[in-house]
Amino acid sequence: MRVRGDLFAHWEKLSAQYFNNRRIGDLMSHAISDVGVIREVTMQGYFNVMEAVFLIAVSVASHGTDGESVADARDDACRFRR
Repeated sequence: MRVRGDLFAHWEKLSAQYFNNRRIGDLMSHAISDVGVIREVTMQGYFNVMEAVFLIAVSVASHGTDGESVADARDDACRFRR
């Protein structure tokens, strides 16, 4: 709701001439549709980041439970290269 409130606060600062040159339907479309799209995109990005963090945490946790330490895996890799 903050984006929509910020938009209306901005509109209140504009001159009457601005509103004489614009159709009310266009202004309402911006207030309802465009702000809704911004909100959806922002929330989708937030959820994608949270999902990525969760998946990384799960994969790191599951890697650590296979009984092999990182040092052992590194030593095995070094022996394999020789």
